[in-house]
Amino acid sequence: MKIFAVFILCFAFLNGCANDPKISITADQSVLNKLTRISVINFKDAPGAETGSSGSIVANAVTLELMKVPSVILVERKKLHSILEEIKLGMSGLTDEKQAIKVGKLLGANAVILGTTSQFGTSTIPIFLGLFTVYKDVYNVAADIRIVDVETGMVVFSGSNSASSTQSYEDAASKVAQGIVAKYGEAVS
Repeated sequence: MKIFAVFILCFAFLNGCANDPKISITADQSVLNKLTRISVINFKDAPGAETGSSGSIVANAVTLELMKVPSVILVERKKLHSILEEIKLGMSGLTDEKQAIKVGKLLGANAVILGTTSQFGTSTIPIFLGLFTVYKDVYNVAADIRIVDVETGMVVFSGSNSASSTQSYEDAASKVAQGIVAKYGEAVS
């Protein structure tokens, strides 16, 4: 029974691992409060990521967290994709800040969120249970984001965060996004 309790404690600890996000706010409160219509652009994939969709997973997590910020109006991603088709931009070119600003303006957004997934991989940790050793995969995600004012091209908010989860990449990405977006929500409220 003690072994099972130790396993549960280790599992709970690892599942909740997240760092305090590093945040930089380069605009004053009045500028941040004006940037209410936001479009999230797909993030750059992590170099050497185990999956080619690391940027998309983190961008989706950021989008879901932004939906919880009352002052933010998200521009629909479906609308983003239709505009991309019209102007024939590839998703790889969209991570360029100047092109993202153009797309943001076309969408009617006054800010775009760009980002890079800097870590996206798994590690395996041993959990010792007396006579037994259990190995558990840990999903590690780290990302850097920038919120850019489409009128001025100025980066008004940036943040980086990392997190781990024993559940999935999506869960770790959600923890990364929660940390950064919570700080953004505090800045605009």
